Amino acid sequence: MTNVTPIRANMHQAVATMARTHLKAGLDAAIKVIEKRNTIPILSNVKLSTYADQLIITATDLDIEIAVRVPCEALDRRFAATVPAHSLRDLVTKSKADTIELTAPLGGDEDAPLTITHGAASMKLPTLPVADYPEVEPGTFTHSFVMSAPALTGSFGMVSFAVSKEETRYYLNGIFMHRPVTGDGEGDLRFVATDGHRLAIKTVTAPAGTAAIPGVIIPRKTIEVVEKLMSRERGEVAIEVQTAKVRMTFGRITITSKVIDGTFPDYQRVIPSANDKAVTFNCDALTAAVDGVTVISTERGRAVKLTLSPGSCRLMVRSPDAGTAEADITCTTEVDEFEIGFNASYLKALAAVAGEIGEEFEMRFSDCGSPAVIRGASPTWSAVLMPMRV
Repeated sequence: MTNVTPIRANMHQAVATMARTHLKAGLDAAIKVIEKRNTIPILSNVKLSTYADQLIITATDLDIEIAVRVPCEALDRRFAATVPAHSLRDLVTKSKADTIELTAPLGGDEDAPLTITHGAASMKLPTLPVADYPEVEPGTFTHSFVMSAPALTGSFGMVSFAVSKEETRYYLNGIFMHRPVTGDGEGDLRFVATDGHRLAIKTVTAPAGTAAIPGVIIPRKTIEVVEKLMSRERGEVAIEVQTAKVRMTFGRITITSKVIDGTFPDYQRVIPSANDKAVTFNCDALTAAVDGVTVISTERGRAVKLTLSPGSCRLMVRSPDAGTAEADITCTTEVDEFEIGFNASYLKALAAVAGEIGEEFEMRFSDCGSPAVIRGASPTWSAVLMPMRV
């Protein structure tokens, strides 16, 4: 850290000094949980506080809390303030200085601004009382375990496409993480998502510490935040769970989130066991064919009809305004002529996810009105897709 001559704190001030790059990285992470529009003013702020040689940057939306630890030199460990998150981040981003010095009010003068000194320049930002800043109370976590960051985000990514966005079915607005207690999955940790039209399951070997873990539904927004913050993380993630909350710690970041208060459906009951018509598709070929035939329609939820015959599949989309589009692809199957329809975007999303683990995937059918079972190149991922009438 570049040496600077700090402003000495008086009885009404506390000072913390840190590298600009460290502060910017911390703000970039914390700000991901802050909504752009807030009816509660203090939720647009970050809380800044010091502990020993760290500045703790905290942000929350009342359901998720992110705390980022930034190395700093604190002349007074009582340093604490809340300031507008985007304003502070913009200032730090545009600054050319190597170090940033923050001077916070003390002694009950909570309306006094926070002073940001960078190089020869300084700026004052308004504050709100630290005592009014809400916290996501963690409670007592009953279970803890460790996963690698790529394994965790990979598991989320393989099923998150199936998370429901329908707010009335709030219990489907997240990923269900649980340990199956009986059957073939007993020794697994599963990540499951469904929106009622499609279902996705990702299985990993259960880490130590997950025995008797409560099943929790991790909200969609929490998943999105975790995926963004862990996109380049290669280390381990410490995960703590209780019935109402989950906490993930990696690097200098801790994310504490409420879980969805609801009961996830018994998804295993909707997985067909007697689908005997097997077809193997090339992921890229199917994706390209779906893209090709849906170009004539802008209607959301447009159905694409698959006509299967030994060794080939014809995809077709009809549009009342634009006519008909067809595409033929090869596939591996012994199925006699068979027709079934699917939501085109759902089918494309499944092919894309399956393509992340292999070049091909298998679909198994029973009849044109029953759900299809999808299996990728890895036995640890599977999906179910409901058909559409065409």
